[in-house]
Amino acid sequence: MIAPPAASTLTKPPGAAKLDQALRESYHAADNTRFSLENIEGQPLETLTFRFAPSAQIIAFDHPVFSIWTHLQTGAPIRGNAPETVLIARADYSPAPYLLPPAEAAFITALSQGHPLGVAHESTLAHHPDFDPTPALSLLFSSGALTSGNPT
Repeated sequence: MIAPPAASTLTKPPGAAKLDQALRESYHAADNTRFSLENIEGQPLETLTFRFAPSAQIIAFDHPVFSIWTHLQTGAPIRGNAPETVLIARADYSPAPYLLPPAEAAFITALSQGHPLGVAHESTLAHHPDFDPTPALSLLFSSGALTSGNPT
């Protein structure tokens, strides 16, 4: 594990306030009906589009903000200086940040922009030839990031 030189002295890393604010916004976002696989039964997978819950956000950072934030919260090691993308999602009433690997970040971002599943998958494969969408879809389904209904 490589720690940035001043990681131990950081009290508020660049972008941490944005991450904290996104968690607060997720907590206070309108409630929604959680996504159900029953809603897509019988539809061609490649043409599916998904609605993201009001509590879901995707944030791309130029720095390892999630790793530093996690280090300050839990003492977990910081894994280098690479940019990081985070999904904020709220299952029930507890928003949580999820660190997205680059391929998953590209895929989930494309879905959040309204691209059909097939288009998002193909565009991700163009840059990440070994991409498997299963972990990304599992995260979206389990984290509360997707919705089936209108916010309340």
